[in-house]
Amino acid sequence: MKMDKEKQVIPAHNSASDISNASDTSRAPRQAKLPAHSRAVAAQRLNDVPIKSTRGVYYPAPHRKFQPTGWRTRRYIKRKHLRRSNQQYAEVDRIGTNVTMLPMALIALVIMVVLAGLLVTLTAVVEALQLRYQQDVVTLADILPGDSLKMYDMHGTMIYQMMNQGLQTTVPLSQISPNLVNAEIATEDQYFWSNPGYDITGIVRAAIDNLSHGHIVSGGSTITQQLIKNTIVGNQDTILRKLEEIILAPEISRHYTKQQILSMYLNTIYYGEQAYGADAAAFTYFDLQDKPGHSAASQLDIAQAATLAGIPSSPIARDPFLHPVAASMRLRDVLHGMRVQGYITIQQENSALYEAAQPGFLHHGIIQNNLAPHFVNYALKELATTLHVKQPDLARSGLLVSTTLDLPLQNRILKIAQQHIGELAKAHHMSNAAVVLIDYHNGGIHVLLGN
Repeated sequence: MKMDKEKQVIPAHNSASDISNASDTSRAPRQAKLPAHSRAVAAQRLNDVPIKSTRGVYYPAPHRKFQPTGWRTRRYIKRKHLRRSNQQYAEVDRIGTNVTMLPMALIALVIMVVLAGLLVTLTAVVEALQLRYQQDVVTLADILPGDSLKMYDMHGTMIYQMMNQGLQTTVPLSQISPNLVNAEIATEDQYFWSNPGYDITGIVRAAIDNLSHGHIVSGGSTITQQLIKNTIVGNQDTILRKLEEIILAPEISRHYTKQQILSMYLNTIYYGEQAYGADAAAFTYFDLQDKPGHSAASQLDIAQAATLAGIPSSPIARDPFLHPVAASMRLRDVLHGMRVQGYITIQQENSALYEAAQPGFLHHGIIQNNLAPHFVNYALKELATTLHVKQPDLARSGLLVSTTLDLPLQNRILKIAQQHIGELAKAHHMSNAAVVLIDYHNGGIHVLLGN
């Protein structure tokens, strides 16, 4: 095949001395075609033969733009302006950051000052409350409301109990039914044995409930807080009172054991119907009587205990005598809580519900205060005079008054007197009589009938 010399392509690996032999194409091998602007072609033109290239590989030509005269100066000026602009932007950004951060720093400083002030104020309030109630906390067992005054005859039979300020009989925790202990803890304070006297989750939950309802519907108070409310700070529904409860609760927990706290609570909590404490409630609602070695509170079964445990949170609205439906619904809630927390089984729960549904489940206990009314009035006057107190102040004095009255003898004489009055009533218009029987050895009054 023949080709014009002007159109022949010189291979890149040939030297300048072999150009004369390029016309002999019949003996030369086929070489890769190089781009017109490749470095290899430029090297051939400058008589600088590059290293042998790999067959069949194209080397792209550099696309270097043509730079007009003065381009370096213009580039310098452009970069200079760019640096100046960047510096200006940085300065503006720095000033803007400072302007923004200054108010934020001031706000943060104000918040820190306010928090510090609140902390100092709270610390002062805590110390003031602790100092104010320190004596009450230390002597809490001594300032608890006293029991109702009880009066007994010479044989130990109770002939009178003052009721004008409610009924209360303090018994040791060992004489309170475990059923009532479990029911109260399950209902009022399920973490009683482990909390420090207050329950943060309960307080938060109560706060959410109160805010959602727009008024106070839940207190979130533990058993310890309720004891403080009933005995030290009072039961006003205020934030300050709640704060006092929370502050004093750890103090009570440090000074008294859980058993002591529970005993004080169960002996003073109000169960409605003028009954204060578990023993008085057991008598009031179920007519359970105190016996030697067995208090009324120790005789409570599961159904009775659950009924009582549902009353303190709302003594009037859940009074079993006044509002049996509400009391029954509350009983179900208490039994359910006891079962969920493992105090009773589902069989015991169903059995308690069945027992509570029976007609004779509730039986109102009645205090017999008319056994010797004339003698009791005389004894109370003598007692108030001797102790230099007013007679109403004796109601919750906790006094157990033993007297010289012989109740069986007085009942026999009363029966004889009534018979004698009946015989003389028509003939002599006789309707009353008076009898006084005194032991002349010691002056003790054994019988006192009439004014």
